[in-house]
Amino acid sequence: MSFEGDPFSKMTAQTPSGRKKREIRLLDEATINKIAAGEVIERPASVVKELVENSLDSGASSISVDIGSDSAGIFRIRVIDDGCGMDRDSAQMSILRHATSKITNASDLFSIHTLGFRGEALASIAGVSKFTLITKEKDPGFGRTGGFGRGDGGDNGDDGNNGNAGGIVAGTKIVVQGGYILEVSDIGAPAGTTVLVENLFFNTPARKKFLKSRQTEFSHIYSVVENAALANPDISFSLSHNGKEKLSTIKTDSLLETASYIYGRGITDDMCKVKSAGVFMKIDGLCSMQTVNYPISKQIIISINKRPVVSQAIVRAVKRGYGTLLPKDRYPAAFLNITIDSGIVDFNVHPAKREVRLSREKEISEEIVSAIRDALESGNIHAETAPAGSGTAQTSLFSGTEAADATSHASTGMNPNTSPNTVLNANQNAYRPVFPNTSDTPGRLFCNDSGTESADTGGAAGSHSDMESSVKALFSSEGLRRDEGVAGYHPQFSTTDSQLRLTENFDYSDSDKIMLPPMEVVGQYDDAYIIARMKNQDGDELVIVDQHAAHERILYDNVSKIRNSKKNSQELLVPSVLSLKPKEAEVLMANRAFLEEEGFVIEEFGKNTFAVQSVPLVLGKRIGTEILSDILTDLMDDSRKTIEEKKEKITSTIACRAAIKAGAVLTREQMERLLNQLARTDLPYTCPHGRPTMILFSRSKLDSLFLRS
Repeated sequence: MSFEGDPFSKMTAQTPSGRKKREIRLLDEATINKIAAGEVIERPASVVKELVENSLDSGASSISVDIGSDSAGIFRIRVIDDGCGMDRDSAQMSILRHATSKITNASDLFSIHTLGFRGEALASIAGVSKFTLITKEKDPGFGRTGGFGRGDGGDNGDDGNNGNAGGIVAGTKIVVQGGYILEVSDIGAPAGTTVLVENLFFNTPARKKFLKSRQTEFSHIYSVVENAALANPDISFSLSHNGKEKLSTIKTDSLLETASYIYGRGITDDMCKVKSAGVFMKIDGLCSMQTVNYPISKQIIISINKRPVVSQAIVRAVKRGYGTLLPKDRYPAAFLNITIDSGIVDFNVHPAKREVRLSREKEISEEIVSAIRDALESGNIHAETAPAGSGTAQTSLFSGTEAADATSHASTGMNPNTSPNTVLNANQNAYRPVFPNTSDTPGRLFCNDSGTESADTGGAAGSHSDMESSVKALFSSEGLRRDEGVAGYHPQFSTTDSQLRLTENFDYSDSDKIMLPPMEVVGQYDDAYIIARMKNQDGDELVIVDQHAAHERILYDNVSKIRNSKKNSQELLVPSVLSLKPKEAEVLMANRAFLEEEGFVIEEFGKNTFAVQSVPLVLGKRIGTEILSDILTDLMDDSRKTIEEKKEKITSTIACRAAIKAGAVLTREQMERLLNQLARTDLPYTCPHGRPTMILFSRSKLDSLFLRS
């Protein structure tokens, strides 16, 4: 239909050359179900999530999840609960789209008290799998919502009028495959519901093709059950995989007790209780001490009104609660159960109901920040003392709400309590990375102050004097440490010597290859940066080297070049025993081959317990559980998908954790050794993370900073 003057009237009659004109038509029910399934059911974990939510809404006190898998992937998902169950009519209706007992009209969406409410889940699951439902009704009106029946998706529970009162009630069995009902029959069954899902995505091969390894998929399933158990400590959960129990909790009124069943007392005993009751919300949870931290925020688990959710606003609030206790790129472990007025939270903003929208986000965030800080202070956690010579003592754990933003130095490993020189801080744009000198520079990497050297450089003595004056002007005598500034033995010297020896013994394939011009060490600033003078053909330049980034680059090159060789590992005299979370244990077993390539030799030593027999050579004899914890956390991160990316991340983590840290006091000789090793790496100008290892100032740049003509 077209109208005169309608600008689209001419367009409707034309089609691109060679393309058949298409008519608009209604889709058939099977296609609609597949599209809906694509929105709700992304992977096996999505099935588990929807079924567990149904079980919770049915008033279940016990929920069991059983997973079966083989080399091809996950082939069986079974969820059993002891909830209210359904009669035959309700069971048959439950597999229809948009059939639910949770809401009756649109206004109910603004005050949701159940986990499910859309009536899509069971129909979506049944549309892309072989689906078996076995259910038997319990007492009428036995639901989480008191009068409503089973959960979403839509399990449409009985209101008590359709039961077979006075007689023995048989269970109902319904079998559906690809959205088509194959069987409806009576069956003997206990009260409650069992759902069996097999051959998931059999009729959508494109979706099945993009599933990850069975270990990755099971890891997602584990997270679903783990989060549901933490959000509902008053319900017992169990998760088994191929007949082996992976998670088990009991019914309790204590989040701490539930967390202990999942993670073990060794972890939860060191956590602080978080308690808060505000005007419109209540918080009950646990948070780790600042010494327990992770490179990503996945250990922050949040539930709102007993629903596990993802909220970056709440994650940021938790991080802010730690202030400067944590570096910028580290996150704590925290389990927060938040009870909030349902009128100010919107769960209907994501197809899988993972994300939420909060109408009073600022007030909620501030309440969480306050609750975390109160928990940390009452947990007798103490921040680092004030730096020596500052003349002040830290009287509070936190210095203010804006302290969280003061951690910009954490990325370099600096103590956030120290302040950089104001001249350098005000002229950050003057910094520039050092690029390689393409010309072959003869001679040693390090020079002395002899008069001969000065004469050979054509009047370099005067330049040396001016450069020394500039250095003294830029750095105070307290901040810049020269050899004479270190009186006697410092305990850090021995540790640093060991670290340098490990990388010094590396067999460089081309020992004559030097990628940096000669440098002379001037001193160390703030136990974090090496100050040196670089000898270039265009004149001397002031170089500031990040000692941690420099050693990180050295270690990264070492580990990368000796990977897969028998020289990259050393055996521990006494194996180190590690107790891991069940999910971490699964990841370790799946990636043990990668870890062995890097130099770890790890053997099973009991349930979720492992003995570390050997460690990468660059770690020396020092083995800390935190480095393996960081590696396993990174391996669980879904953003790194390929084998090469996994290997790259493991190597980077080893290099970062084994490197000399900011805050380590170095002698002149140790600084020279560090720069000498850096000069023999392939890419001495950046660390493995892409940050510069050094910056430099030319004489002209220094003159401009001091406004000299």
